[in-house]
Amino acid sequence: MSLNISECNVLTINKNKSHKQIHSYSVCNADGSKIALDRVDSIKDLGVLVDDSLSFSDRIYEKIKLANMMMHY
Repeated sequence: MSLNISECNVLTINKNKSHKQIHSYSVCNADGSKIALDRVDSIKDLGVLVDDSLSFSDRIYEKIKLANMMMHY
């Protein structure tokens, strides 16, 4: 099974944003070349939006938007 590198990201979870350490991560491609992974502030995993402070605010806003769309239908 091959890894879909375009769907791989780096999410650093840390409560204290002022002490956030930034490291670069990469994955070796099939031909041996290294591909750097993109850093994101939030990510959707198993249908749940998780942000870098674990506040789940993106998830809450997503559900509110969906409820508003259903009410105006």
